[in-house]
Amino acid sequence: MFFDAIALLVFPNHMNASTAAMPSAASRASLLAQHLELMLHQAKAVFGGNFLMGGLSLVALWNFSRHDVLLIWGAGIFLLTGFRIAFVAAYRRAQPPPSQAARWAWMFAATSAISGIAWGSMAVLFFDAAQPLSVLFVCWCLAGMTTAAVPTLSNFLPAYVGFALPAILPYAILCLHTGGAVFTTLGLLSFYFLAANLMYARSSHRTISQSIQLRFENLALLEQLQIQKDRAEHANAAKTKFLAAASHDLRQPTHAMGLFIGALERLMQRDPASASASFPPVVSRMRTTLKGMGNLLNSLLDTSRLEAGAVPVERSALRVQELFDRVGNEFQGVARDKGLTLRFHATGLAVTSDGVLLGRMLSNLLANAIKYTSSGRILVGCRRRGANIEIQVHDTGIGIASQHHQWIFEEFVQLDNSARNREQGLGLGLSIVSRAAVLLNHPLRVQSAPGRGSMFSIAVPRARALAPRDVTLPARFSVQQSGTVVVVDDDANAREAIDDLLTAHGYDVIAASSIAQARARLEGRSVEALMIIADYRLGEDITGVEAIRAIQPLLARSAPAIIVTGDTSPDRIREAQASGYPLLHKPLEASVLLARLRIPQELEPASPRFD
Repeated sequence: MFFDAIALLVFPNHMNASTAAMPSAASRASLLAQHLELMLHQAKAVFGGNFLMGGLSLVALWNFSRHDVLLIWGAGIFLLTGFRIAFVAAYRRAQPPPSQAARWAWMFAATSAISGIAWGSMAVLFFDAAQPLSVLFVCWCLAGMTTAAVPTLSNFLPAYVGFALPAILPYAILCLHTGGAVFTTLGLLSFYFLAANLMYARSSHRTISQSIQLRFENLALLEQLQIQKDRAEHANAAKTKFLAAASHDLRQPTHAMGLFIGALERLMQRDPASASASFPPVVSRMRTTLKGMGNLLNSLLDTSRLEAGAVPVERSALRVQELFDRVGNEFQGVARDKGLTLRFHATGLAVTSDGVLLGRMLSNLLANAIKYTSSGRILVGCRRRGANIEIQVHDTGIGIASQHHQWIFEEFVQLDNSARNREQGLGLGLSIVSRAAVLLNHPLRVQSAPGRGSMFSIAVPRARALAPRDVTLPARFSVQQSGTVVVVDDDANAREAIDDLLTAHGYDVIAASSIAQARARLEGRSVEALMIIADYRLGEDITGVEAIRAIQPLLARSAPAIIVTGDTSPDRIREAQASGYPLLHKPLEASVLLARLRIPQELEPASPRFD
């Protein structure tokens, strides 16, 4: 056991199993700083013991030793203890950071070692085998000092080892050297006593370390709890703001639609014969209002789907120029109508990303640039950035102050539209860009200043250059504008609207509000359906997926199916997405629904995309 204890001298870093688990140098420094603080706080008991035992030693050994040697030794003990008190005072004044704790701890350990040498010198100076009382007093004094120092100096094991070894070893060696049964026994017991104290000190150090670490863990848990609490409060405030803005923007077109319907009713009541002349402008305004409402709902849905993680990511090598061409065709006319120059810098570079999501991000950035640029130009290009390609959108617009850069990617944030004018947009475009960037792991960057325009960029992994693509449609592509469509929707208005639309375009429609009604209308008939269209949430907690699976066996042959839903709940979106059927979201434009019927199913994407 003695040699096991002595091994602490070889490994003075005092890093035991508990401290080795600390994850970083900063954490180890903080742990050592706490040990040092405890040691110096308790050191006053050690210093008091030095003064007390020093005085008792002068009295007890006065008649057994030379007075001059005893006085010099006592003065050394008192001066050294005073120096150590001054050291602690200097530490209190300096208040060093945890990173300097090791230096201060080793300096204190050095003073402990000097103190141990001073006390150990008692055996050399005052050991007299002819005076058993003096020998016993020295033994009692050294044993008491080394034992009393354990609770304090075990905070930093080198400090205790440095004190205990020079204090006990000289006495033990002298006892063994003197010989005889009594002195040999005292010497062996001294070695055992030293080893036991070293082991006790190590055990005490472990206990203190575990206590400090537990305190650190509790503080870390409290900090994490506070962070989560702050996040929850922020999310709650953001959600409240989100719902308030969405409620306002949805009420406006709903209010307008009610007024338009009232106007049509009044026209019909006043003069049915001549009212038809007034229908086109009113219907046109209704269509514009509906389009605005649909844009808002689609943006809300896109945000919800990205938040739900319900947007599948399909990465592949993409030609940046094809992306530019596609987005340019969409926005050239809009920019021209506003008097802006929209230019795309030609490139032969390729990237690895999801073409649909990346295109949506670039479209939203372009729409934002056009909206906030009243004159000048918009330039789109890309630059090589190491292993990435940075797609950049530059504009000569109004610019954004630096303190607002962190806010512009949040929902419904429009720095110049506090009145919520819907003609200026909804404030969701950059939020969708931000969420898609996180989903794709494409870092976003913005550089902007008031009056100096803006630059938004998306960093996308670079891919090998690709050969020009053959865009000829497959020979099997054909258009089918007739056939039977099975519709299951428990909302009468929605069901009748789809029925009227498809009937007007030449399709036969079998419409039902439930699985039971669909069975009743299909039973006994050999129907080769072109498609099944089912609402996701039907009555009695039945889903559209269940309806499709119940209807398929009643058909003459299996038919493709799509699910339609007006639910924007992230959980509901995930459930519908997991069914494997293409997913469309209400409100649907007639052209979107008809396009689904006219494109052969084998050419459909394997999973739902943004529509």
